[in-house]
Amino acid sequence: MAIYRQIHISFWQDEFVLNLTPEEKYFYIYLMTNSKTSQCGVYQIPKKVMELETGYNRETIDKLLNRFIEYKKIEYNEETSEVNLVNWLKYNSSKSPKVISCIKKELDIIKFLPFKQYIIDSLSIDYEKTIGKNKNNNKNNKNKNNNKNNEITIENIIDVIQKEINPNINSFELQMIETWFNEWNNKEIILEAIKETALNKATSLKYTDTILRNWENQNVNSIENVNRIKANYSNFKGKKERVVETPSWMLKHQQQNKQQSDEEVNQEELKTLLNSF
Repeated sequence: MAIYRQIHISFWQDEFVLNLTPEEKYFYIYLMTNSKTSQCGVYQIPKKVMELETGYNRETIDKLLNRFIEYKKIEYNEETSEVNLVNWLKYNSSKSPKVISCIKKELDIIKFLPFKQYIIDSLSIDYEKTIGKNKNNNKNNKNKNNNKNNEITIENIIDVIQKEINPNINSFELQMIETWFNEWNNKEIILEAIKETALNKATSLKYTDTILRNWENQNVNSIENVNRIKANYSNFKGKKERVVETPSWMLKHQQQNKQQSDEEVNQEELKTLLNSF
């Protein structure tokens, strides 16, 4: 995915854009330039991420999405959280082999089949060939799809962070969360790291990131691994904090020093009292 998106200067003179409200113009540009956009114009973006990146609440996000759906500028699938920019390929398509190759790779990750078919038809890509590449992936993901309702989403993770650690997540922290989400196949491990952060009363996600990096270095890939590491740490901490009994000879020595110190203080007090007469 490119690190920038091009918008032609004629955008601002477009009749459709001229009739938009300032809020709509801002959101329309956001839909075309946000961090999840793709070369093909179809991308996945949870509404929670839209809220954090735009500063709008959920009600406003829903209102603006529905408005652009009515304008027939986008399509949005609630189940997969995917956006289809209807005219994206019309203005951004390219015959470059590199671009076509990039789009074909992006087709593999589109979950909503009507969106996938739209791109294939728009670029006249061999549908059977493209779908054929995904057959093995579909078989491998069958169990995951069966447990779809139990899948931990990035929105779930953000909600837990806002509730347990810090309600105000900045753009840097959002990128950090997205990195975790993409790197860790077992999302429960991320939640465990967040839990540890909250238990230690830390308010920075850098603390959580450090935990995850440490677990990664220890080849953690399951909750069982996490529990084992935590148990080992608890045992180590218990040994480290064990009370060591003071030897009797040291106690005797300390008592003698204290007695000698008290006697010296008494002599000084007596000398001060005599000098006062």
